[in-house]
Amino acid sequence: PEPPPAESPAVAATGRVTGSLADGRITRPSDTPDAEGWTTEMMLADGRLGYDDEREGRTWNLAVEGRDFVVQSNRSTARVSPRPRGHVILRETGPVTRSVEIRADAAGRETRSFHVDGTRRAYDAEAAAWTAGFLQRLHGHLNERRSGGASTGGAATGSGGDGTQVWNATHETVHEHHGRPASDLELVARRVQIRGRQVVGILPGGTLTVRETLHPDYPDPDPLKPGPGGVTTRTLHASRTGAGGVSWTYRVNGVERPFEGEARTWFGRILREYTMRG
Repeated sequence: PEPPPAESPAVAATGRVTGSLADGRITRPSDTPDAEGWTTEMMLADGRLGYDDEREGRTWNLAVEGRDFVVQSNRSTARVSPRPRGHVILRETGPVTRSVEIRADAAGRETRSFHVDGTRRAYDAEAAAWTAGFLQRLHGHLNERRSGGASTGGAATGSGGDGTQVWNATHETVHEHHGRPASDLELVARRVQIRGRQVVGILPGGTLTVRETLHPDYPDPDPLKPGPGGVTTRTLHASRTGAGGVSWTYRVNGVERPFEGEARTWFGRILREYTMRG
């Protein structure tokens, strides 16, 4: 049978992002555009991005997964490129399943293969048009994440009548600035209740742990920004108390401090970046 007609990029870009997920180690270098105007969103050593896209009353699942690949964007679209010896798969699952696999050899030369419903097809004009549409939808997702709509990693599910959701997430994120480490963050949230981007409780068996280290090249304003040659590490652990509330333990470079003021401001930034809207 003839393959389904490829969607045009204009139609493909009208989807609505409804969720997001990322696993694996994520490196986010400086967000300063390069000479060609591309902003590096993230480099994944081994990971996956995924989100739901609704178009014309149908739900599609879009996924980007692989090893050693870079995700970049500019004003109108995105591009995904494997690093030497890396690979990446762009996959859309719905009424029709399409995927493009891109592999790079040791010299960075790329080869592409295209599949429709599991059958390999030539990487032709149809495949190129589908890839362009996919990358435009990915660009929309990246803009949604930057504006605070969706974050990479984890999910908030099970919304209650008062807007309370259960947050489960695991992140290991490294930020770079001009090619040097700027900060790294580890976050584990299990059965954490959030409402309005505030932690309002932890269910039995749940936990929340955050650890962030700022390196000398950290570029953003911060009251605990380290000096040359130094680092600053914040840790936060939240646990359920007997009455069902949440107790907080906050430390800076191993020394316990009150969880107030700059500590709450710092944690508020973490919540805004890593939680999802329901």
